[in-house]
This record gives sequence, C-alpha cells and structure tokens, in this order.
Amino acid sequence: MELSLVGLQNAGKTSLVNSIATGGYSEDMIPTVGFNMRKVTKGNVTIKLWDLGGQRRFRTMWERYCRGVTAIL
Repeated sequence: MELSLVGLQNAGKTSLVNSIATGGYSEDMIPTVGFNMRKVTKGNVTIKLWDLGGQRRFRTMWERYCRGVTAIL
C-alpha cells in the first residue's frame, strides 16, 4: 500500500506518519523540506508513506507524488 500525505504547513502530516510508525507523538518537529518517505510494516501489511512538505514552494510537486498511490490523505 502506498499513501501520499498532503496539506498546508503545520497540519500534522509528519506527526501522523510518526504516530503510525512508532505509536508516539513529539511536539518538537522540524518542517519537512521537500518530502520524506517512510516504510512502515504492521503485521503482514507494509505501507509506504510519502510525507510532502506543505510550504507554498513545495506544493507544485504534490501532483508528482500522488500519481499511482493507493490513497491521498
């Protein structure tokens, strides 16, 4: 499964990815520059999460990372 997370800056995309991956939460987050990709395996399911930067200068690349994914959040 492959998911892209898009949204404005400070929406909580990276926090959601970290919560899915570790079950934890951190208030000390650094803004995502460009994108981060993280693979998370839970049981027999592997999810590839594309965490896309929300700043205006990165929004033009959102479409590129949303093509062919299972879902867009």
